[in-house]
Amino acid sequence: MTSYLQYQNALRILRLGSQMPVPPDDVLGIADAKDYLHRAAQWARKTGYTDDASPFFDIALRTAANIRAPASDVAEVVQRLKGLMRPRLMIRVAEYALHWTYLMLRSPQLVVPYALPDPFEPILRCFERGNVFYTEHGGIVIGNGSLSFRDWLALTDGPTMR
Repeated sequence: MTSYLQYQNALRILRLGSQMPVPPDDVLGIADAKDYLHRAAQWARKTGYTDDASPFFDIALRTAANIRAPASDVAEVVQRLKGLMRPRLMIRVAEYALHWTYLMLRSPQLVVPYALPDPFEPILRCFERGNVFYTEHGGIVIGNGSLSFRDWLALTDGPTMR
């Protein structure tokens, strides 16, 4: 079952930017960002990531550096998102999510022991809902809303939102 779900996530990432755009929902986008911050903080603690400057990091690289998504898949996603003029952060996060999904497809046994939720699911929802996000002055800006990520590493004790 996990392989099927990860395969579906890979397809979701590869389709980013190819569907008809939907009107973004800032409230749901902020909720997704909060959920991501909690999950990223949990993964940061488990993988020893301590750079509190940004909650956006390559979790797959920290978990299994030798397992990466095929370069052609990464290039396809990057080109599509660049064509949509998405912020560099969104493009980088899509790359991280693709590497994560590939790791889960290829070697789930390396991830299962962490017993944590999929870190990139909230960000995929954000993408699919048409939200555009970037960082500015220690916060994530989504549409007309923003969310501080100051002290995001301390969010590990809270539950994920979904």
